[in-house]
Amino acid sequence: MSCRTAKFSYTLSILSYISTVLLCISSTPAFAQTYKPNVKSGSLSAFMDGKAMYVLGGTSGSSQSYSYSAQVFMIDLSIPWNVSSPAYKSLPDAPVGFFQMASALSPDGQTWFAQNGNAAFFYDFESSKWNTIPSTTTGNKTLNSNFGLGAATDPDTGIIYVPNGLVSNGGQYMLKVNPDESIDSAEMSPQMSKTPSSTVAWSAAQRSLIYVDESTGDTFSYSPAKGWNQLAVSGTIPPPRSNACFVGAYGGSKMVLFGGYNATLQTSINTIHILDMSSLTWTSGPTFSSKSGRMGAACAASGDYFIAWGGQSSTSDVDLGASNATLVYDMKNITWTFSYIAPPLPSPSKSKTRAIAISCAVLGTVILMLIAGYIYYRIRSKKPKVIDYLHPPPVAEYYDKSASSIIASVRGREEFEFRRPGVQYYPANPPTYSMTIATPGYRYS
Repeated sequence: MSCRTAKFSYTLSILSYISTVLLCISSTPAFAQTYKPNVKSGSLSAFMDGKAMYVLGGTSGSSQSYSYSAQVFMIDLSIPWNVSSPAYKSLPDAPVGFFQMASALSPDGQTWFAQNGNAAFFYDFESSKWNTIPSTTTGNKTLNSNFGLGAATDPDTGIIYVPNGLVSNGGQYMLKVNPDESIDSAEMSPQMSKTPSSTVAWSAAQRSLIYVDESTGDTFSYSPAKGWNQLAVSGTIPPPRSNACFVGAYGGSKMVLFGGYNATLQTSINTIHILDMSSLTWTSGPTFSSKSGRMGAACAASGDYFIAWGGQSSTSDVDLGASNATLVYDMKNITWTFSYIAPPLPSPSKSKTRAIAISCAVLGTVILMLIAGYIYYRIRSKKPKVIDYLHPPPVAEYYDKSASSIIASVRGREEFEFRRPGVQYYPANPPTYSMTIATPGYRYS
């Protein structure tokens, strides 16, 4: 093998490897922290498992010194991060400040419902715009403006449910927000206590809304087909609380209840409880701190992890204001941890995997052919042209009228000397050679 051929082969193999890596291997995205939100308590939140946790509003004040924030941001749940530096991303501010009200995403994650007193809004992620819901009354029922309301979305219909979200003549009803932004109402269960707020989340596994009574600690479910039903739960049943986190995990097969405020003890709570929906059994996990609890936090569940951001600690003696600690609970290993690990992406089907592999191989082959052709062209273009003057080629191949010397022209027959400028000849000093072109009128170019 010649030196030039060996070099060409080596270069081609290196380029082949590089193109294969670029086409068929995806690396873990790097995250550079550039934004940090102001820490708040009482923020509205919503999330999509493995994608994002969205946080809106809240307050950094304590006691009654409230100033409601319009801050909006997300925590990326598709990549890993440490509790000291969550993967924040800023979003456009809301038109008004929000605090401790109902909030829920549409099933496709494209719009975000948020209530603010007697008004309600939808945020469109594609256009980055907030839109006010045209009508917030149905019949003689109006929005409940009390703090502490929760909301949950039925992924099958796209209807958003807000228990106790409507009031009329002293009675409370469930608000239903339809995908077309119209509103409707449904009855609340007479077995529930008349609390102004609500702790709710949706269980896709049970196709039901799950409701925890803040006064009694009783657990209820609501399905559009069967209505309200009190669940016969067992295990370590959590005590009553308000301003708690309540989210569905593992597709709603488990429900996570964390923190909150115990009105009897007048203190925030630091315990976490998980309800298994198949057995209706409550289990409790380890407390995250022996010194203080957390109430009014923004929360999410993603993969094996429960995440809480913001919130505040409060006792009968002191109100500590908003907390700057992000909490992560590993549900699989039953422990609080310092790192969040994103769940793996869903595996594509075999047919889709095969199609991707074939497309990758075809595209890689085309690129390699182009690279090989380019390298071959570069090698050939650097090789000097040599004309064997003793065995000249056909005149049509090397004839160049501008570079040749006309020797004679007789009745349309032209004789040319084949000596072209800039061309290496062999032998170096050949004998004079000429050829007669016997085709009148034909142009070789």
